[in-house]
Amino acid sequence: MTEISDTFTKTVGEVIFSVFNKAGIELEQDWPSFQEKGNKNSRTRESFATDKENGQQDD
Repeated sequence: MTEISDTFTKTVGEVIFSVFNKAGIELEQDWPSFQEKGNKNSRTRESFATDKENGQQDD
């Protein structure tokens, strides 16, 4: 029974590692586009706040 448990634990550990490794690689590859979108959203919020301060209406 211990051998089955050890094998199961090892297999599950390898699968989990593989999935997280793949996710990390994909995130690393997509990171520049996440940063670009984040910066664009920040500029949008800042410009919206500035428009409100200047009394400009929403479109």
